[in-house]
Amino acid sequence: MRLLEATTYGYRITLRPPFDPPMLRALHDEIAKRVPRREAFAVLVDLRSVSAFPIETQEILKQCIDLLKTAGMGRQAIVLDDAIAKLQAQRLSKEMGILDLCRFLDASSDAEWETAALDWLTGGVDPYYL
Repeated sequence: MRLLEATTYGYRITLRPPFDPPMLRALHDEIAKRVPRREAFAVLVDLRSVSAFPIETQEILKQCIDLLKTAGMGRQAIVLDDAIAKLQAQRLSKEMGILDLCRFLDASSDAEWETAALDWLTGGVDPYYL
C-alpha cells in the first residue's frame, strides 16, 4: 500500500493499522521527498480502520501536517470510522491551525463519503451544509 499518492487535486494519504511511529516516519519521509512547494493543493486523508492515535505518533503526525502546510496544503478531507480517532484528528487539526480547512467524514455512516470528500476538496462544497 502506498502511503502517499499524487492525485489531480493534490494528494491522497492512506494510513492503516498498525498506526505506529515507523509508519508515520515513512510518511514524513515520503512527504519531504515528493511534495514540492506550490500553490494550494488539497489532501484526502483516509484513516478508516484507525482506532486511535497513540501518544508516540502524535508528534510525528504534527510534523507531517507541518510539512504539508509549508508546501501549500489548502483544503483537507479526513475520512474516519472511529469516534475516538475523529476527536483526536479534530484536536490535532485545531492545534495545527488548520481546523477551518478540514472536513471530517464518517465512513461508517456515510456510504458516499468519497464523493463528499472530493466535492469539498475540488469545489469547496461543504459536506456539513448540504
